[in-house]
Formats: sequence, C-alpha cells, structure tokens
Amino acid sequence: MRSIFSLRAFARGADERGSIIAGSDGTGALTFTNTYDEYGMPAVGNTVSFQYTGQLWLTEMELYHYKARAYNPKLGRFMQTDPIGDGPIGYGDGMNMYNSVGGDPVNATDPSGLAKTKQCSRT
Repeated sequence: MRSIFSLRAFARGADERGSIIAGSDGTGALTFTNTYDEYGMPAVGNTVSFQYTGQLWLTEMELYHYKARAYNPKLGRFMQTDPIGDGPIGYGDGMNMYNSVGGDPVNATDPSGLAKTKQCSRT
C-alpha cells in the first residue's frame, strides 16, 4: 500500500539577527536564498513566509507580524505604540513609542516587538 503523504526534509539557515537567509532540501542542496535591506525589506526573490528576524512576512500588507505589533520595514518602525506602556522604567524602546531596536537594526534585535533584547554578534 502506498502512502498518499510524503515527507520532505529541509533545513533553514539564519543569520545573527535570526533572519532566514537560506534553505536546503533533504540532500543538502540549496533551494532558496533570502536577502534584506538594513530595516528588513525583503528582496523581490525571497520565497518563504518567515523572513527578517524570523518573523512572519504579510506580503499583501508589506508588514512583519512581531506577535505584539506590526513592523513596517519601509518606515523602519512599528505601526502600533509600544504595548509595554509608560512604566517606571519608561517605554521598552525609549521615548519613541513606535521605535524598533532603538533605531539601530544593524546591531540589535526585537523578536517579540516589545523591546530590544540583544546585540547582534558578528563572527
């Protein structure tokens, strides 16, 4: 009896920001490569749903879904205010409530959309 389902093995490679930059099939052959500008705008040939910093790319809206808020790579900022709010330590990304990674996407990441969490390390 033949199965109507087939399993395909693949792997995805990420850079220091967690951005999906390449993928391979079960044999290890390269199946795609993705590139982005500094603020995460995907290149025309990018093919997978999860892209810049590993976030879901909403093609029709040209926004990333960062769980807590949406990010616009053309503007380099979030579309909603920081949901952390004005607490005793201030907003997670500083006084600009729409800011992303303190305005420094080359050296920092914000995987949740709440606050800059780490500096990228280049090796």
